[in-house]
Amino acid sequence: MKKALISLALASASMRMVSGGGDSIGAQLAPYLFFFANVLVVAIAVGTIALLAQGRLLPTSHVRAAE
Repeated sequence: MKKALISLALASASMRMVSGGGDSIGAQLAPYLFFFANVLVVAIAVGTIALLAQGRLLPTSHVRAAE
C-alpha cells in the first residue's frame, strides 16, 4: 500500500509541474507516470478484493477454544 501511495504522489507531483508550464523531461513523462500510478493502484485493489473473496486476505486464527 505504501508503494502505491508513493507512486501516486510522484505522479501527481509531475502533473502539478506540467500545469505550471514546465517543458522538461518530467513534464513529458507526467501523463505516463500518472497513468502507470493509477494502473498500479487498481491492480492492488483488484488483488486485495480477490484475496478477500478467497478468504486469504487475513491469516486464520489457530487459537483453541477453552475446554
